[in-house]
Amino acid sequence: MSFFSLFTFFYCLYNNSNNLYQYLFIIPLIYSIANITFTVFLIRTETYGLNIIFYVAYVLIFIRYVLTPFFTIFSGKFIFWGWGPNPLKESMLFAEILMSLELIIIYCTQYFSIKYYSKRYRNVFNNQAKSFTKNNCDHLLVLSVYALFSGTLILCFQPSLLSIGSLIKNGITNTPNMFTVNNNLYGAFTILSDTFKKVIVIILFILLQKSYIKNKGHLYYFYLFWGISIVLLSVLLNMGYTRLKIIFALVLGLYFTRYILGKIPLTIYVVLSMGLIIPVILISINKFSYALSSSTSPVTSVIATMSGQFQDYFSGPRLVGQMIDMKKYGSLFNINISTFINDFTGSVPFISNYVNQENRINYYFNIFNGMSNQSLIAPISGIGYVYFPAFPFLFSIIFEHYVIKLDFLMTRSNKISYKYIYAYMGYFCSMCMGYSTQNIYAEFISDFIPLIILLKLNDVTFKARMGENKGKFLIDMNNTKNN
Repeated sequence: MSFFSLFTFFYCLYNNSNNLYQYLFIIPLIYSIANITFTVFLIRTETYGLNIIFYVAYVLIFIRYVLTPFFTIFSGKFIFWGWGPNPLKESMLFAEILMSLELIIIYCTQYFSIKYYSKRYRNVFNNQAKSFTKNNCDHLLVLSVYALFSGTLILCFQPSLLSIGSLIKNGITNTPNMFTVNNNLYGAFTILSDTFKKVIVIILFILLQKSYIKNKGHLYYFYLFWGISIVLLSVLLNMGYTRLKIIFALVLGLYFTRYILGKIPLTIYVVLSMGLIIPVILISINKFSYALSSSTSPVTSVIATMSGQFQDYFSGPRLVGQMIDMKKYGSLFNINISTFINDFTGSVPFISNYVNQENRINYYFNIFNGMSNQSLIAPISGIGYVYFPAFPFLFSIIFEHYVIKLDFLMTRSNKISYKYIYAYMGYFCSMCMGYSTQNIYAEFISDFIPLIILLKLNDVTFKARMGENKGKFLIDMNNTKNN
């Protein structure tokens, strides 16, 4: 990664033909230095055992700070891409400096968070993470009841949310079922649908683990087929979302299959990866069909359009520069403390109906760029600058800290249910490289917190019952001794 970032540094320095990106080479140069330093310090540090979420975040950082500048310059040779007005030249330079400082702070946040959790919880980790106790509450019952309840409600009132045909159609057309803030009832069913899909996958993985342990590892290929089927189902259930979420569903599914079975043949990785690349490419071609209509070279047009959109998907410097310009004209958009409050309360189910959705930072960002369908996502570093110009890295620090915290919790837990939920939320936090604050916060509120509360309440009930049964057992033992 550091080697390719140095290559990108020279590529941006000598192949740029757009004055807007005159100093873009700064970002991959800073990445190469920061990444090498971070890696050296990490190698010399005793960690809790880094897990999949850390590595997903590590790759996403590389994509934003190295691949995005590379493809920005690369696509500039074929197509001019970007919504709205170009940032002022001084704003663009400031955005590139801001992103470079943000990268350094992100690596510092991750490093000190890793040290914190490794030192504070080392004894707990050593005692709990190495063992799997079959008698522990595995959440199978409570999750099954929730799946039955939520699935029944959805099929009765909003069956399209679980329709396989609808999921495939939404995935191909890239028009996902989104949370409709103006309809409380539909928003509630959307939350039920999202949590139902996760719960179904968790239940199947729990059953796979219990059965595999019960049979003491026999019939490996039968269980491998079972695991791969769950992976494919997970991918299918995520078809109604973004392509990145589809890819993560595959990665996470393979991780849990390997976690349960101990190994997966390399052939399976290759076949599933190639099998996913083809539909992702087809979805992309369908989405960018407008670029093909008048093109004499369709393949080049699609590649140029896809590579140009790296900035839109991973909060490139152009978007950060636009946020800086928007800050200068903040009085025109009436950005104030109520906007900040609305950014968070506007994602809370039911409460959102009483929030002015047109007084949110992402709405203003789209208006600034002349977009009426709210499809652009305001970058987190830009949001931080608009709200806290003296320290614009606040949100980046919070989300990257939670990346490590959730990665640790996932590593320490020996229950499929907790591991899966922590992993999913960790992915959303790691996507602070591309999502806005309201995207991540909405996921916390609608999916993560309800499922965690459900499992925690079940744990409390389970422990109380176990304690009550233990007390009865001790009383019976004392009576037997006295007799």
